[in-house]
Amino acid sequence: IDRAPAMPDADYIFQGLEQRFDVLSGMLERRQGDAIEQGNMLFRDLERRLDEVADRLDQRMPQVDGAGIMDAIDARFSALAKRMEARVPDPAGEAAIRG
Repeated sequence: IDRAPAMPDADYIFQGLEQRFDVLSGMLERRQGDAIEQGNMLFRDLERRLDEVADRLDQRMPQVDGAGIMDAIDARFSALAKRMEARVPDPAGEAAIRG
C-alpha cells in the first residue's frame, strides 16, 4: 500500500502513438491515391462517351439536307403570305382590333 503503482514508460507510449499515426497517414495516402485514380477513370469514361455522341451526331448531319429544309420553310412562308394578302378583310374584326 505504501508503494505507488509504477508509471508507464512514456517512450513506449509515444512510440505506439507514432506507429499509429504512421499507419493512419499511410491509409489516408492510399485512399487519396485511389480517389484520384477513380476520378481520372470517370473523367476518361465521360470523355469517351462524349466522343461517341459527337461521332453519332457527325454521322447524322450529312444525311440532313439543310438547303431542302430552307426551301421548304421559304415555300411555307410564301404560301402564308399569299393567303394573308388574298384574304378579304373583315370590317368587324378590323374595328375590334382598332378599338
